[in-house]
Amino acid sequence: MRERQPMPVCYAEGVNSERFVFIVRVWLEQDPQIASAVLRGSLQRLGSDEIRYFTSLEVLLELVNTVLSPAQTTSRPSDPGGDKPTAVP
Repeated sequence: MRERQPMPVCYAEGVNSERFVFIVRVWLEQDPQIASAVLRGSLQRLGSDEIRYFTSLEVLLELVNTVLSPAQTTSRPSDPGGDKPTAVP
C-alpha cells in the first residue's frame, strides 16, 4: 500500500481551496502616435461574461488581485486602452 503524501498547502485545513481559472489574452497594437507597439490585453474569469482590459502586465496583476479580493468593484471603461483596470459587465 502506498504511503499517504502530505496535502499541498492550498488544500490544508483552514486555507481557501477555491480554484480560479482565467482566460488571459495579450496582443500588441501599433500606435501611430508614438511609432511603436503597445501592449494590450484582457482578463476574463472562466464562467463569467465580465471582461477586464489592461495595457501593462502590472495592471494585469492588479486586475487578478481585484477579482480574487472579496470586495469586487465593477465599472464601465471610459477608455479600454487606458492604464486603469476596467470591467465590462
